[in-house]
Amino acid sequence: MPTRNQLVLQENRPRVLNGAGGAELRTVSGIVWITETGAAEDVFLCAGESRRIRRTGLVVVEAVRGEARVELCHPG
Repeated sequence: MPTRNQLVLQENRPRVLNGAGGAELRTVSGIVWITETGAAEDVFLCAGESRRIRRTGLVVVEAVRGEARVELCHPG
C-alpha cells in the first residue's frame, strides 16, 4: 500500500527529501522548485502537476512566491 506524506513548504526555506527515489511528488497548491542530484535541469511545478523522482540522490524542494503544499507518495 502506498504511503502519502503532505508537506508545507515556505519560500526561501529549501527542504531536503531523503529516500525519495521512486516517489511521486504532487503539488497541491502554490508553485514548487525541485532539483535532483545528477539531473540535467531543475523543474518547476504548479498546483495539480506532479513528477516522479527518478534518482536516489539528493532532492531539494522549495516554494516559489509564497507557501506551497506538496504530497509525496511512495509506492507500496
